Amino acid sequence: MYDQIVRTPRETRKEELGSVAEADIVASILKAADDADSQGIDNYGTWTHRLSWQFPIGGSSTAVIADCQDQSMTGTYEVESGKILTVGKERSSMRGEFTKDSDGIWRLKQLYLLGDQEC
Repeated sequence: MYDQIVRTPRETRKEELGSVAEADIVASILKAADDADSQGIDNYGTWTHRLSWQFPIGGSSTAVIADCQDQSMTGTYEVESGKILTVGKERSSMRGEFTKDSDGIWRLKQLYLLGDQEC
């Protein structure tokens, strides 16, 4: 959803994000999308995920998933000119913390970018 959020109609962004993420993450992504809108910036490309579970869930209502993303074919660009502004890295180490809500749906609670940690 993140890579498409700028192209998602403003009036449906919050509801759509709320189906997969908790309120704090939703607010952060909505602000980033509004900033991108006002600056005329959009995302391009698609991420390749290399997902792994490092810790068993074991009936818990929280889970952490590791993702060694290939973002080398993604980035941001200026909509008006088409000028590429950023290009992602081939290996970007991330962790996502999820919680299982009372409705049984797992939602992103926190996203951790692990900087230059190799994956």
